[in-house]
Amino acid sequence: MTNLVLLQAQQLNFPCRQDDAGNWQILPLRSQERWQLNNLEGRWVLDIAGVPQIRLSPQEAIKFLLNQARSSQ
Repeated sequence: MTNLVLLQAQQLNFPCRQDDAGNWQILPLRSQERWQLNNLEGRWVLDIAGVPQIRLSPQEAIKFLLNQARSSQ
């Protein structure tokens, strides 16, 4: 399921990268936004300003990304 989230993020042009531990991160489209999604143990954690807020299932992470892409237009 991680691959589905990453695929959706890439299709929506979100920057994706791996951290030093090999965990995937999805960054916002606009640099002034302070959130990021971090993949930990098959779940996505929404961090805002470096503070973990909530764990998302892959389906929830995709919905979050779709909403963020719409709000960025």
